[in-house]
Amino acid sequence: MFKKLICLTGLLFALHSTTVLACSAMGANKHVGQVMTVDPKGGTFTIMDAQLQKPLTFSASKKIMDQIRQASGQIIVIFKQQKNKLIATGIEI
Repeated sequence: MFKKLICLTGLLFALHSTTVLACSAMGANKHVGQVMTVDPKGGTFTIMDAQLQKPLTFSASKKIMDQIRQASGQIIVIFKQQKNKLIATGIEI
């Protein structure tokens, strides 16, 4: 039983480490995360960032908003930053 617990703990640690490194491994101007909310009227969406473990809200064009509504699971957001605002320039599903 103890060996199973140790194996399970090791597996969970390995999976968590892979997710935590996801954003920095993607390179500059990319975030990886789970879509949490989509606001079509406001032209924004929010992801739970895999590395930072906090929500990030992006402004996006209608084309990207249409893609976001069809997304499930983790996505990669390619973005630019203007002042204190994150603007999605593309996504990878």
